[in-house]
Amino acid sequence: AISMQEIEKADFILVLGADPINEAPMLALSMRQAYRKGATVAVIDPRPISLPFEFLHLPVAPQKIDFTSGALIKGVVKRSTVEKIGPSALSFFDSIPVDLSAHPQLKDRFEAMRLKLQQCCFPVILCGTDVTAETTPASAANDALLLQAEKGRAGLFYLMPGANAFGASLFSEEGSWMDTIESIEKETVKALILVESNPFWLFPDRKRLEKAIDKLDVLLVMDFLPSEAVRHAKIFLPTRTLFETEMAFVNQEGRVQFSPAAHSGGIPIEQLSGGGHPPRAFREDIPGNEPRAAWQILAELLERLDLPGEWRTMRRGHLWQWMAGENPIFGNLSDGIRLRLEEARENLFSMDGLTQGERDRTDGHLELLLVDWTFGTEELSSLSKYIREAERKPSLLMHATDASRLNLMNQDRVALQLDRGKLEVELSISENLAPGVLVLPRHRQLEWQKLETLPARVSFDHIEKILD
Repeated sequence: AISMQEIEKADFILVLGADPINEAPMLALSMRQAYRKGATVAVIDPRPISLPFEFLHLPVAPQKIDFTSGALIKGVVKRSTVEKIGPSALSFFDSIPVDLSAHPQLKDRFEAMRLKLQQCCFPVILCGTDVTAETTPASAANDALLLQAEKGRAGLFYLMPGANAFGASLFSEEGSWMDTIESIEKETVKALILVESNPFWLFPDRKRLEKAIDKLDVLLVMDFLPSEAVRHAKIFLPTRTLFETEMAFVNQEGRVQFSPAAHSGGIPIEQLSGGGHPPRAFREDIPGNEPRAAWQILAELLERLDLPGEWRTMRRGHLWQWMAGENPIFGNLSDGIRLRLEEARENLFSMDGLTQGERDRTDGHLELLLVDWTFGTEELSSLSKYIREAERKPSLLMHATDASRLNLMNQDRVALQLDRGKLEVELSISENLAPGVLVLPRHRQLEWQKLETLPARVSFDHIEKILD
């Protein structure tokens, strides 16, 4: 993995299933720096991507990204180069299809990409993890290894769903939030603790989530935001905000970054005094500074539950010792150090991604992609009235060919029949979008959480125009 600073040095950037402006604006700035130095930027993504510079774009469906990028790499990397990597790499390389007859309108752009990639010296692959197939991150790693063997140098950058997703994954056990919901429904889980987490914001089946939460004997929520989870809590414990707590983040390249507390929280004097004279009594603490960091509350909770360990007396240093015991790579950390993980080579050069498109055919249906926008889809920023003013009106994106089949026009109001009811939204038609795909933002103004399963498919018959 490489850093955003290293991206600025690339002379060819290949974006797979990512929308930098909406998903990672700071990444878009690094890409622009590379572009200003002469880099070519190529994007393989189903959405009508917008960037603050010129770039090449192949709008293909998510299940087509793997072999489209593979075909691009195969057009640049020599077979003799791959033979030196090993038999698994060679078998993978030989299996990459190069037939793009399904997208003849993209042939010229594909060839332009291939020529630029062939001429470059330091290619970088930026891979998304939101709208892509499960196989795409591994496929991107294979592509990067092939390019590195051919060029002598290549980079790989993953866009992850959150500021500390990499760090959290180092302690995560197998399982998912859906497994937790199922356990609640089976009544094998009776109590739930949510720590600065709000499943009501992103879970696609709102009705199922609410029914599951209502079955709990206890829902304890720790948070610094007035979230929907807080409103459902039977016990609520406020925590300190990110700016009031000393923290450490592990970014997508595995680099540890420490962040000291910016300030101590508390009640402003104007509020404390009711607009009058500030209190004349001196006190040792800051009024309103009672909330503590979430980990401190958890430690005391564990102590009260009489679990093994000296939780009540835990300090920050003790916490790092515990983390090192759980994962040895946290044993000797300093600000800016890059964690070195053991490489898992058993899944390298898997052919799953090359056959994914065949397994995921959506004949008679449109694939519904739920996406992020810069404004309106992120929980924290949605609480700001000034950012809400910057939001654009949410709409459903559809390719012109699909809209023509349904006799729909741009800005028509349409109703989508989803698993748990209809969603009404304005239509936005685009030519720069993969056919067979619908793009819908997870926008706070839309009641989109009516999906029982993901990925979602919508039949043409379940889309109709709303007549005035």
